[in-house]
Amino acid sequence: MIIPSSELRIQICKCIIDFYHAEPPKKHITGYQQASSSYKIKMAEVGGLAKTMVQSLALLENQLVEKLWVLKALQHLSASEVNCTLMVKAQAASGICAHLNDPDPSGQLLFRSSEILWNLLEKSSKEEIIQQLSNLECLLALKKVFKNLFTRGLSHYDRQLRNDILVITTIISQNPGAPMIECGFTRDLILFATFNEVKSQNPLVKGLKFSNSYEDFELKKLLFNIIVTFYKDLSTIQLLIDGKVILALFTYVKKPEKHKIVEWSAAQYEELQLHAIATLSSVAPFLIDEYMLYQGNAHVLAFLEWCDSEDSFFSHGNSFHGTGGRGNKFAQMRYSLRLLRAMVYLEHETINKDLCEKRAIQQLIGIFKNTISKYNDKEEAILLEIQSDILLILSGLCEHHIPRKEIFGTEGVDIILHVMKTDPKKLQSGLGYNVLLFSTLDSI
Repeated sequence: MIIPSSELRIQICKCIIDFYHAEPPKKHITGYQQASSSYKIKMAEVGGLAKTMVQSLALLENQLVEKLWVLKALQHLSASEVNCTLMVKAQAASGICAHLNDPDPSGQLLFRSSEILWNLLEKSSKEEIIQQLSNLECLLALKKVFKNLFTRGLSHYDRQLRNDILVITTIISQNPGAPMIECGFTRDLILFATFNEVKSQNPLVKGLKFSNSYEDFELKKLLFNIIVTFYKDLSTIQLLIDGKVILALFTYVKKPEKHKIVEWSAAQYEELQLHAIATLSSVAPFLIDEYMLYQGNAHVLAFLEWCDSEDSFFSHGNSFHGTGGRGNKFAQMRYSLRLLRAMVYLEHETINKDLCEKRAIQQLIGIFKNTISKYNDKEEAILLEIQSDILLILSGLCEHHIPRKEIFGTEGVDIILHVMKTDPKKLQSGLGYNVLLFSTLDSI
């Protein structure tokens, strides 16, 4: 590969690729037997071929054709864990990522590079890969690729590639040492996550719209996911405030409006709604002022009132967040209560006082009583979680406050007595009766 012959380099790459696409010999030579593909692949691993091919990329800065052939060979080699480990030792992740934006009219460079990065993340040390990619050069390259694909990518393939790049970025963002803020990537991603809900004058998103295609729907969920990784870095908090993330997420905490033209189908909207409320549970406790500014308690209590109403609503119960929620509003109720529990657990008197002034104690006792009457064997585990969370929220609100305990009153005591009469055999069912019992003890 050091010899500066384009023909030779390409031939070497073709030979390596042939290991994986071996054709039977055209003619049999007497006295000789062709080596099997599996033997050649094994010898490539033992001989450290993958490491050599990574190192050879540095020789091909301006030779696009040869570089694409080397990447194609590495794509095949990266199918094995042994080769991926060798490639990581040769700094393959950072070397390939830094050149994602090199000129390439064919588009192959980006496609092959992203596939190699995926294979490295799946088949070798994820920590080592994250470390290699957590530098300014790599993140600037990923940022440029993502922005181009987000604002200009039109094809089905561009959108898939855009989502892949975002997943890789999300994995890197879990490293607190990655300079995501410094390179401006965090600010851009917050803008992309919220521009649909919070109108922005930023030219980056001018005229942009999501379609209800599978790829755009997946992108929206991936953007919610990356917001959850951001709040763990306290230096990102101001960017989340500037980007009005809480306001954007609260646009989903309301009953679905009929006859409104929206980008998403009913099933997609419901899944995004549950995802947004789950994201709020993680992010809102770190943005208390924003939560209060946008009247978070009022939003959640009004939404819970709808969840508890007889409004004819047939949820689709899709996705991880919608488990057990088909044809009812239990999934929405479950996530709203998780959000309230997260806020009450902060023991922040402004939040708790505001909740009590909005008659949250009476409302939650009423919901608990309704869950008893709506009892359904199919959703037993979810109902038990809902009941447990209600009791934990009530405990948090009433602790150290005699007037609130008086509001809890006999109705509250009745629901506790109801739980205390549970058949002891159910405690070992694994459905959550034991958790409900602990929540009840906490209330007492």
